[in-house]
Amino acid sequence: MRVSLLAAALSAALGAGLAAQANRAAPVNQAGPIQNFKDTATLSVDAVTLDFMPAKVPFSDPRKNGKQFVRVAVTATNTGKTVFSLYHTSLALQTSDFTRHSITSSINKGNSDDRLETTKLEPGASVSGALYYEVGARESRETMHLVYDGHLGSDDKDFLFPLTPGNAAPSAPAPPKAAPAPPKPAAQPGKDLAAAVGGSLAGVWMMDEAKTRAAADGNSALLMKRVTLNADGTFLAGAGVTGKYKFDGKIFSVFYSGSPGLEKKGAIDGGWLKFPAPAGLGKFVYMKPAER
Repeated sequence: MRVSLLAAALSAALGAGLAAQANRAAPVNQAGPIQNFKDTATLSVDAVTLDFMPAKVPFSDPRKNGKQFVRVAVTATNTGKTVFSLYHTSLALQTSDFTRHSITSSINKGNSDDRLETTKLEPGASVSGALYYEVGARESRETMHLVYDGHLGSDDKDFLFPLTPGNAAPSAPAPPKAAPAPPKPAAQPGKDLAAAVGGSLAGVWMMDEAKTRAAADGNSALLMKRVTLNADGTFLAGAGVTGKYKFDGKIFSVFYSGSPGLEKKGAIDGGWLKFPAPAGLGKFVYMKPAER
């Protein structure tokens, strides 16, 4: 009996040690503003741990079902003049098929003491914690985004944060150099984009980040920073996002490969192509053509 108890204890200790040894957090340092109606804050994705496993292995081991736990360490700071209510349920992990995963209940107070809890932040106050999700084993930092479901005024607004490394702080400016020759101007359309492109949108399109962020219906998803529209009616965006599009000279619509039966309608709005964002209905990326 003593031998069995000793073997069980050694096995548990070994399992905990291996779990702790396997957890390697990768720094991210991606930060940006978030807003919920009139309340403002900044959110920083500090680090991400793929294939996370707590020292006390949960009853439901995701590895047995081709899945993994992902730990996302974040810090939120109230930058406004009013109390900012931070709900952990407003933070989801978006995977490559645009599914948004809520925090998992498998990692809880019984096996984790650093989970981010819902809190109210006074002006200038900060809070740090971890968010835990269960996703497919093939997901990587490049295929996932942390999404804060907020509001810009009275409109829904998604704030997306990549999990790939960013810069914690700007580096010191480089010494001044001689001014380079002015770049060759891109073939930008005039006020009437429809007339400029004619009946074809084929080519490379770039996000107008300033316009997209300022627009009430804008969604500045980084994976849509550059989109290639092919002449055969297919398109390719960042992180391997693909789909099909239709344009008859007036009506523009897209079908993402992750949801082929869902038609998202865009539009030509003055000098911009309103490209339907991958996340959220009624949200768009305002795009300009690159050199054509």
